[in-house]
Amino acid sequence: MITVAILPSPMSGCAAYRLFFPLLELQRRGEIRLVCSIAYRAPDGRTKLQPVGNLPFDVIEKASGCGKFALSEEQIETADVVILQKTGGLRTGAENEIGLMETVERLRRKCVYEVDDDLEHVTKLNPCYIEELQHNPGFVARMRNVARRCRLVTCTTTYLADRMRKINPEVRVVPNGVDLAAWRPEGWVRPATKGLALRVGWLASRNHVEDAQLLIRPLKRIAAKFPDVTFILAGGFYSGLKGVLGDRLEYHGGVSLTEYPAFARSLRLDIGLAPLADSVFARSKSALKFEEYTALGIPTVASDVEPYRQAFGGLDRAGWLAKSTGDWIEALAHAITDAPARAAMVDAADRIVQQKYTTQVAASRWMEVIREVVS
Repeated sequence: MITVAILPSPMSGCAAYRLFFPLLELQRRGEIRLVCSIAYRAPDGRTKLQPVGNLPFDVIEKASGCGKFALSEEQIETADVVILQKTGGLRTGAENEIGLMETVERLRRKCVYEVDDDLEHVTKLNPCYIEELQHNPGFVARMRNVARRCRLVTCTTTYLADRMRKINPEVRVVPNGVDLAAWRPEGWVRPATKGLALRVGWLASRNHVEDAQLLIRPLKRIAAKFPDVTFILAGGFYSGLKGVLGDRLEYHGGVSLTEYPAFARSLRLDIGLAPLADSVFARSKSALKFEEYTALGIPTVASDVEPYRQAFGGLDRAGWLAKSTGDWIEALAHAITDAPARAAMVDAADRIVQQKYTTQVAASRWMEVIREVVS
């Protein structure tokens, strides 16, 4: 059995989808042994490591609120592969990311750098930039240093892979995926709302300030045209949307990743929105919202940018794509009024997701990468 040590970024969607979900699946299959710890401050003031590799995800997520992910030198030494996830703060105790790389290299461990964003082109309205990158001027240089020194780099899409090859020519694509068993528990049935009293929603996060602007004018028009439609915003809150939709907007705050699939089902959405303002940074992202909406059994109306264009199969057959305000209005009106089209879109999307974008597919792809590195 191969031992895989991981140092994730702080617990978030990228840590869960990119590392914990697929690698815990591989551990469940008996193909790897996962090594990971949480560093917390003990009552005596010393930092201690709590191994979490054998725990279920919900326990790991809860425990991560008490400390930061870390690896000890002993854990690194016992690993066949060490996976370091993006951040400018990969730390074990007092070591920074360069110190950690030096430890990995001194112990002659094989190392993978995992990244799911183009960190060199984070847009300046993104809270990640505002809160972290602008106060961390050495971030990009350290990221490039770590990525260059690793055996290979893994990322989410071919577009991002092409960009990362400028740093390290050895890049492998491991797509994001959803665990359909978690999203579709026993007794689940696909939504089939009749009439126009639909629920149109966006599973957002606080990092989509620019993207929210794309919806303000279209949703204002759609709200006026379809008075029975309810609009749902979950996760990040955007005052511009509240301003144009008023009481027609139903807002729900975020939940833990463990609770997220059940929470998303509870919103009873009929149509999912995936706005994405075009930029170099946006083109490098994955179509995770499309995967999640498909897991819910609903169609996606998305921005016509690289991630969704690719995920839909290039023919706009697994969802609606929109470039302009007019496109958004037309696509949403079509989606709202044409129930057979919604069903056909979900059928097409479901085939794509089951073939390419599940946790199980991602786990198998990770195993290919791990075996390549070990060999």
